[in-house]
Amino acid sequence: MEVATEPAQRCRGRTLEVLVEGPNPKNPRQAFGRLRHNKLVYFGGDGKELHGQLVMVRLDECNAFSMFGEVVEVVGNRAAMPGAAVGGPVLAEAREAVAV
Repeated sequence: MEVATEPAQRCRGRTLEVLVEGPNPKNPRQAFGRLRHNKLVYFGGDGKELHGQLVMVRLDECNAFSMFGEVVEVVGNRAAMPGAAVGGPVLAEAREAVAV
């Protein structure tokens, strides 16, 4: 497990884009979503309200299979974002940061 956890630590302290999937089934006070590389991210917030939204999350804790952080900005609906199909500067940073 250390082998998988070590590369994930590179993301600690970074702010990355997360697509919200809904409330955390184990903790309804948290929402969860995924990074572009399919890593799970858990953070405080209303998962029902944020469902389908893109949010920027500062990652505070990074494990082998999941990450925990805090929302710093609600970007909005993915379909409404300019350049959503091809990415953008935020996505380029996310790809570079999460090459795990």
